[in-house]
Amino acid sequence: MTQTTERNNHDNELDAFGQPIHLLPHYTDVHREQIAEIVDWMTDKNKGVTDKKQLKTQTWVARNARLKPAAVNQVLRGKYASPPDAQLRAMLDAIHDYDRRQEYSGSNVYVKTDIYRIISSVCNRAKAVGSFGVVSGYVGVGKTAALKEYVSTNSNAYLIEAAPSMTIGVLLDAIMNRLKYRSMNALARAKVTLHGLHLSLSGSKKHRADC
Repeated sequence: MTQTTERNNHDNELDAFGQPIHLLPHYTDVHREQIAEIVDWMTDKNKGVTDKKQLKTQTWVARNARLKPAAVNQVLRGKYASPPDAQLRAMLDAIHDYDRRQEYSGSNVYVKTDIYRIISSVCNRAKAVGSFGVVSGYVGVGKTAALKEYVSTNSNAYLIEAAPSMTIGVLLDAIMNRLKYRSMNALARAKVTLHGLHLSLSGSKKHRADC
């Protein structure tokens, strides 16, 4: 029992930088360098971080690399049962992707995607003919970002971010406030003329829109 415990402690030994000293025989020098890069990256990202939710831990790496936490732990300790080429590549891709996202998030340059071009075309046509334009798409494809870019670069364009729980009155208040008109606090003001768009409201829920 004592010999087994001593061997396990020896196998788990880490150096001063948190990197494994003893790796299984199928680990190569390249694997060791990759492990060092990952461990150094986590150490660097966690400097001065006080919010535990923001820490770049092995669990964070596992989640972003789409690996099991136990597998990440074994790979980084040099104890993974088979050559860890795929696992290390997935981890490196995850941390490199994170760095690229951080780099882009600090930039004010907006890349005009196909989504932006579609939304821009729809908005321009709606403004030109004084009518409606509708764009639908999956969550996360960039609709809101494209609209924000359009509003920031076009005059007489306003963005109102609505929620499914919004009542008609709250939505109208938001529109009027954005246009710097006096806020409307009740649906009793049944008819609003807004740049050629007439909203006729009846009751508390039913409404129709006429151009």
